[in-house]
Amino acid sequence: MANQLKLKTNKRGQISSGQSRGIIEQIVREIEEKKGSIEEIRKRYGAVKITTLKKWVEVYGSGNFPTNRRAITLDTKLQAVYEFESGELTLKEIMRKYKISDNTVKLWQKKYAGSSQEKKNNLDEADEKQSRKQIRELKLKVYALETMIDLAEKQYRIAIRKKFGTKQ
Repeated sequence: MANQLKLKTNKRGQISSGQSRGIIEQIVREIEEKKGSIEEIRKRYGAVKITTLKKWVEVYGSGNFPTNRRAITLDTKLQAVYEFESGELTLKEIMRKYKISDNTVKLWQKKYAGSSQEKKNNLDEADEKQSRKQIRELKLKVYALETMIDLAEKQYRIAIRKKFGTKQ
């Protein structure tokens, strides 16, 4: 592509407003056909702003500007914020684990701080319910064992329970 057309720029290097529609359509085609990364295409045509490229793709192309963003679920974001706020992981560990920048962590923290606390509260409530259930089961088990001991003492006429206060 040695005979690539360059966009017209002013003295500051900014793209001039009266561009040839042919050049713009060519750039949009290269973006949509993925003839190189967005950065390569930008450099090839004189550092066109990404916002300008997005607008051109909307107007002259399919309207689907390719992005490198990956979809991260809300649950994952909440988990990251919780791990950071609770001190489980440091900022660098969060960045490495979730492959995100420090600005993203701070943005999520700002946006989801209350939600991560709610998630923690929900986990605490779940733990509390589980604990109550275990306590009920243990009380039932103790009652059953005491009943078995009572029955065994009556039926076999032997003292199974230890008598406190007696010397052995």
